[in-house]
Parts: sequence; C-alpha cells; structure tokens
Amino acid sequence: TVQRNGEGNIEINSIAVRLGVAGSPITSTRSGSRVIRLDEFLKDNGAQFPPDTEKRIREFLFTIYRRIEDSYGPFGEMGIDFGLDSDGKIYFIEANSKPAKDSLYKSFDAKTIRRAFLNPLNYAKFISGFSQ
Repeated sequence: TVQRNGEGNIEINSIAVRLGVAGSPITSTRSGSRVIRLDEFLKDNGAQFPPDTEKRIREFLFTIYRRIEDSYGPFGEMGIDFGLDSDGKIYFIEANSKPAKDSLYKSFDAKTIRRAFLNPLNYAKFISGFSQ
C-alpha cells in the first residue's frame, strides 16, 4: 500500500507478500495463500535474491505510483500488485485505487493498520487546506 500522508508526501505504508499454494497460479487468500510481510519473506528467502531486492522493490513502488499520478492526477492511496521472480526481477501486475487491505490485516500490526486508514484522511485535510 502506497499513500500520500498529511504533508502530501508519498510513503509506503506496507508491503505484504502472498505466498501461493504450490502449483497454483492464484495468490488470493481465498485459494489458501499465506500472507507475510516483505521483511519476513526476505529474512527467510533473501539469500536467493540480489542483496538490493527490498530497495529495488521500494523504488519500483514509488515509480509506479508517480507514473500513474502523472497520467491520472493525485491519489490518496494505491495498492500496487507486483510479482517477483526467482532472479529478483519485478513485474507490475496492477494498481488498485481502493485497496481492500486484506493482506494488511493478515500481516501487519495495529499501528501500521491505523496509519493506513489515517494517511488518506490526513492527505484529504492537507489538499483541502484544513489544519491538522
């Protein structure tokens, strides 16, 4: 989940990893996939990826967010789905202007979840000129 905060800055709120069931092309949680945080995934599997994988993912997310805003105007938040192959190559799948946050609930703490809901509201205050 990538969002604009109360200062209008872009920040990555959370990066969740869906680990699909072996042999399944679907990573939906309804199909039995497991959801964990990116840092946990890289801690357990990072040796098979280039050492800068997390940095490249973060740069990728910021770039996608900005390019979509270049085309469609500002967003308060965006869920950006991507794939990562075994060589560490990143593939854009889709962006969602209204992310469901199910992966967020399954893998992050209450503080991160709260921020995910407050950032868009604080961004709305920011662009409207209301003081915080």
